[in-house]
Amino acid sequence: MVEDFVADDELLYRCIFYKTSDGTKTYKVENGRVYVSISAFRDASLAPSVDRAVLCEYNPTYTQKSFEDGVVSLISQDIRLIDSVVQKDPKGREEFIYKIDVLPRPLPANGAHAQIEPAPAYRSKSVFRKLLERLAFLANQREWEILPWESR
Repeated sequence: MVEDFVADDELLYRCIFYKTSDGTKTYKVENGRVYVSISAFRDASLAPSVDRAVLCEYNPTYTQKSFEDGVVSLISQDIRLIDSVVQKDPKGREEFIYKIDVLPRPLPANGAHAQIEPAPAYRSKSVFRKLLERLAFLANQREWEILPWESR
């Protein structure tokens, strides 16, 4: 059943808010190109949310929260191949590499909801930042599904 597992080839949407609650933008414009910043993937629970395109009829407006917001896409396999999120000991030696996965986490109001989660759980927010950097990099390798309103 498609709802029980996120396949490697699944397209995922992430809403890129025009402005966060503190007024900062989660993207930047350089030389006419719009880039996602790492702040676009911040999440208080350290598990960024995405929507599974297959469950929202491949319509990125499903993920868009307001007209001003943009939407980027990622491929689940690219996320699972992330190997740069590393836990180090106090002396800076590598202990292990976190396994990053995309897990279905449907909500009552959003059956397409999924989360990007590590195994094991992060020990600190500084390690989570490495994931944010990689997610922004992956998003910037793809075309925007919906550009932020000021760049359309």
